[in-house]
Amino acid sequence: MALRTETTADATGRSSAADVADVVRIVLELVQRRLPGSVVWVAQFDHDDDTLRMLDVAGNASFGLRPSQEVPLQTSFCHVMASGGARLVHDAAADAAYAVLDTRIALDVRSFLGVPLEVGAGTRIGSICAFSREAAAYGDDDLLLLESMASLISAELERARRAASLERLNELLRHQAAATARRLAEQERLYERERELRVEHQLLFDQLQQALLPELVDPAVVEAYYRAGDDRLLLGGDFYDVARVDGDVLVVVGDVSGHGPTAARVAAGLRLAWRSLTVTGTDLAQVPVGMQTVFGAERHDPDLFATAALGRLAADGTFRFVLAGHPPPLVRGPAATRFLQRPPDLPLGVDPRATFTVHRERLVVDDEVLLYTDGLVEARTGGDAPRLVGLEGLLALLPTTSTPIADVVRTVLAGGGPFADDVAALVVRPGG
Repeated sequence: MALRTETTADATGRSSAADVADVVRIVLELVQRRLPGSVVWVAQFDHDDDTLRMLDVAGNASFGLRPSQEVPLQTSFCHVMASGGARLVHDAAADAAYAVLDTRIALDVRSFLGVPLEVGAGTRIGSICAFSREAAAYGDDDLLLLESMASLISAELERARRAASLERLNELLRHQAAATARRLAEQERLYERERELRVEHQLLFDQLQQALLPELVDPAVVEAYYRAGDDRLLLGGDFYDVARVDGDVLVVVGDVSGHGPTAARVAAGLRLAWRSLTVTGTDLAQVPVGMQTVFGAERHDPDLFATAALGRLAADGTFRFVLAGHPPPLVRGPAATRFLQRPPDLPLGVDPRATFTVHRERLVVDDEVLLYTDGLVEARTGGDAPRLVGLEGLLALLPTTSTPIADVVRTVLAGGGPFADDVAALVVRPGG
């Protein structure tokens, strides 16, 4: 058994139509009793189709009219009222507007009485009419009666029209409310999925952070600092690592060009390559050679390159280091603060046949060495008139030789900005 889904608008529309039908039926009964021997009917105009549809008819025994019957408007008695006013015709056979009508001839109509139904600002939507086969069957009182009944029916039709319009509006609002509820539910689902993705991404970044920024072997000997650049992922291509081998402290600070997941993945590969080569006893000069081999296999962009500073601090204070296209280390000592300016070798990824020079510097117990990526010297400080830190700026931030070099890093990271690049830094102290 098929079930029909019914909207509230459907039910209200039918209820309004039933109310109108009841009013029309009662009116026709009253008028027909007042005008015995007449046919009385109420009809609606359809101007789009130029047709007339009977809503109801009374006193119809000898004329054969029926409710819901549709006839062309131009052949009906009501066509004059579609654009004109009320009509009282004493002899339709002698009236030019009605004499030739097929309906009049077929039904032998003589007397005709009609009043238009109007709603809104005088819009004609139908009529209430009566006719008889007797001439001069109606008078002015009968016309007044039909006019009062037309007002009653018109008011009911207008009420039904407004009720139907209001219900259609309510139905539309209900549909819109349901659509809004669905959209909100979908937005909530998307928000929840976004939250889940943020959690997943954070876990991924935590793993990357562990891969790029490992825990230090001895914070008293080495301090580490990291800050991601503005408006980027939590991690980029900067990395560092620290290891102890045979009593020596080995360090690396590196920077892969570019940003985002690719740079972070390549940086993680370089750090792991450095650690594998270092703990297996590879000579310091050969460690960047091995890293360059790994770098060539890991990168998919031929324009990608990396800089790195590699160091090995012996227990006697001898600091051996390699600069693969990297900024020079900064040393703060009791007597002076200086950069370990050396001719840098090529960055990793530029020339697979490149070799790397090992430099030496003798440090004393109170010395501190700062290895850093270029994001530190490319930061800006100065408040309202920010200026590039630069290499000289780092020196200026050490007012005395007793100022801890870590203070420089903390000052830049706390007061610098904007940061166009990531910052990674290691502070290494001999004698640990």
